[in-house]
Amino acid sequence: VARLGEDGRVEHGVEFADGEVVLPDARFIPADATPGRWYVTGDVEAGETAIGQVRARRLDDGRTELTFRDASGAVITPAVSLVPADAPAGVWFRSSAIEVARAEQADTGAASSPLLELRAATRQ
Repeated sequence: VARLGEDGRVEHGVEFADGEVVLPDARFIPADATPGRWYVTGDVEAGETAIGQVRARRLDDGRTELTFRDASGAVITPAVSLVPADAPAGVWFRSSAIEVARAEQADTGAASSPLLELRAATRQ
């Protein structure tokens, strides 16, 4: 999930498949963010296990791109991953869903389960 604040910052986090929203530490992109520079949140946790971090950057055209870096370091980009440049303040946007393996699955190479949905770009 992501939304533009009244102060021009973009706040971003994740929503799990069960609807739980997690807003990790360091989850804001400054209003004057340098285009192309990646900002990374604090750890996203499932229970007490860190499963990754949200990455976000402002693009030259003013849109904001969001991706997810899982606990193994792999970057996952949702098919829909952009917040529009003209997003209204306070409205949560959602991306398409992604799947992230639980930490024990990532370590063993087991198949992933639909644990996490990263949402950022379609209006709620």
